[in-house]
Amino acid sequence: MSVGLVGFEPTTNRLRAGCSTMLSYRPVQKLFSIQALKFSMDKEIEAFLELKNLVEKMNTEISCVVVEGRKDKEALVRIGYKGRIIYVDRFKKSKGKVTILTDFDREGKEIAKRITKSLGEKNIDRFFRNEFRKILKSIGRDDIQSIINLCKKYEKISD
Repeated sequence: MSVGLVGFEPTTNRLRAGCSTMLSYRPVQKLFSIQALKFSMDKEIEAFLELKNLVEKMNTEISCVVVEGRKDKEALVRIGYKGRIIYVDRFKKSKGKVTILTDFDREGKEIAKRITKSLGEKNIDRFFRNEFRKILKSIGRDDIQSIINLCKKYEKISD
């Protein structure tokens, strides 16, 4: 089943008499499949629940998470992370395993490499970073703060 939405698309009409062009609009019906919308929502719900489970596991295995900014920290707290969260610019050293959850863009990857180099490979837990990346990419996202939007939409279903 499809839902039709009417929009307007610009068209150009040339006048016969001369060089001028007249811009007019014609109605266009765009069809969106309810199944496609449902599939998109199902993927987001699935991603949200996977992230919740992953964070529960992080609560028991990780001593510290390094993030880029305030919204990243807010997202992790909102989805249920209870451990220590440190901003990149304030991070020095940590005892135990550290997970680096900077964004998955070029800048975030560079930051993660610098921290890994300064701490050494054995102190970094890559599993959680890789899992976060896979889950967020599956719904077209590449930043940690986008978890806030998932929480706003779906946290009611997990309670």
